[in-house]
Amino acid sequence: MRVANLAQWNLCNIGTNLSRGLRSLGHDARSIVLRPAPYRMDVDLTWSRDEAACRAFLEGADVVHASSLHAGFTLWGARLPTGVPRTVRGRRLVVQYHGTDLRRDAHPSVKALIA
Repeated sequence: MRVANLAQWNLCNIGTNLSRGLRSLGHDARSIVLRPAPYRMDVDLTWSRDEAACRAFLEGADVVHASSLHAGFTLWGARLPTGVPRTVRGRRLVVQYHGTDLRRDAHPSVKALIA
């Protein structure tokens, strides 16, 4: 299975740790961040450095794990790159969040991913 762990930046190394664990089980998993973390967490792909590789991995992903919806550390704090919602549409989507972002209504950016 091919899994893309997508985040604005790699909060608490979540995407990288998940990717490493999935790779140890034989899956093709990558952590993808939109921009480098200010505290230099380890990631597989950084959108601002290699957009083409990020898009290619997302296009082939079976599962997209969107992490993490937390004020100040959120994928949704930055606008998603053009075409990402269309690219991931139809794939399994796992949304991980920290806090109350999704308890009442899905955030509009989540709706864009699953619409």
